Amino acid sequence: ELVQTLNGHQDRVYGVAYSPNGRVLASSSDDATVRLWQLDKIPQTLHGYGGPVTGLALNQQIVAAGSWDKTIRLWNWQGVLQSVLRGHTDRVRQVAFSPDGQTLASASSDHTVKLWHPDGDLLETLTGHGDRVWGVAFSPDGQEIASASWDQTIKIWRTNGELVQTLNGHQDRVYGIAYSPNGQYLVSAGWDNTIKIWNQWGELLKSIHGHRQPIWGIAVSPDSQVIASASADHTIKMWSVAGRLMGTLRGHRAPVHSVAFSPDGKLLASSSYDRTVRIWQQDGTLVTTLYGHGGPTWGVAFSPDGQTLISSGHDRRVILWDWQDSRSFDQLLEDGCQWLEDYLAHGENLSDTDRQLCSGGI
Repeated sequence: ELVQTLNGHQDRVYGVAYSPNGRVLASSSDDATVRLWQLDKIPQTLHGYGGPVTGLALNQQIVAAGSWDKTIRLWNWQGVLQSVLRGHTDRVRQVAFSPDGQTLASASSDHTVKLWHPDGDLLETLTGHGDRVWGVAFSPDGQEIASASWDQTIKIWRTNGELVQTLNGHQDRVYGIAYSPNGQYLVSAGWDNTIKIWNQWGELLKSIHGHRQPIWGIAVSPDSQVIASASADHTIKMWSVAGRLMGTLRGHRAPVHSVAFSPDGKLLASSSYDRTVRIWQQDGTLVTTLYGHGGPTWGVAFSPDGQTLISSGHDRRVILWDWQDSRSFDQLLEDGCQWLEDYLAHGENLSDTDRQLCSGGI
């Protein structure tokens, strides 16, 4: 049974060795580096997909992830596979749970949206789009579903499969779709470099311009006051509901695919083609960068309690990150000093003061 794949070396890997206590693995490579891996901090990884994993959705019991292999896999929070949903005839792009967690919607390149019960039963197939369906979202009351398509439209459906309305306004493919948690508006984003805000009756309220390249992902904060957009221009932008630019988050080195707010709205997670997942404060301060995927990262979502971050990637994996280290500050200092011990003792060009950084009983 494969337990874990460690990605990071840039060339052939030759040697590996465990530390005596089993907590650290050392590896050597043709990339001229030796890497030390802290094994008790390696996140849980969900394997088994036959293609890249793009869509992610969570409820209290289940992690749902849709793949280019045309399936949706449902896992419990312990990483045990519960079921595999089959029925789409092309890549699954996005998935979303209803607010009560009892219905799962999936958007696919086969031009359809499918509704599933978490036990695996197919409830409805929504047909009407003329091209790939990329985004899907439930309204806060769970009565409607919005889908975003390459046919340049957004469609609003009832859960019984009835088409309510088609929203026209984008001039290119529509990728991102999200309802505000207060139910007062819907936001969409696409390859025409714009964000559009629609009211609950489908009327276009505002078009927001600011990104220089197509927009992949869109998210609304839990208080419905902030909109975050992820773009191929390598940036994330934060907007007020009125369309005012509140800030630009820079740091990714490639297109940004998706964004997700933490349940308390204080943090924002982003996934990117640069193979990283980043966590930010709303003011643009970078909290941490997570490395582990072996290719572009696609989906990203916080667990309901905000303690776990889930990401999906082109490397056919879903990773569950325990990104908040529960250790005390003193424990962090102790670990840091253990890692630096040899460097402080033998590193070149260090002052005597630097060499004493970890003295004093730490």
